[in-house]
Amino acid sequence: MTTKLTKAYITAQHRLQNREAGQGALEYIGILAVVVVVIGLAIAGFRSASGNINTGVQGLIDQVTGNGG
Repeated sequence: MTTKLTKAYITAQHRLQNREAGQGALEYIGILAVVVVVIGLAIAGFRSASGNINTGVQGLIDQVTGNGG
């Protein structure tokens, strides 16, 4: 009985390890995709608001610091 339980435990552990193999790489790819989308949306927002990304960023800085009037 103990041998069967041990064998079942080892089989289950082996299956779990195989299932998680390579999962880290997929998570990194997903994170990179999210970062690219967020940066793209931020750039698009700055450009649509001001026509120029530098002016848009400067406008946001001025709003935060109170220099924009």
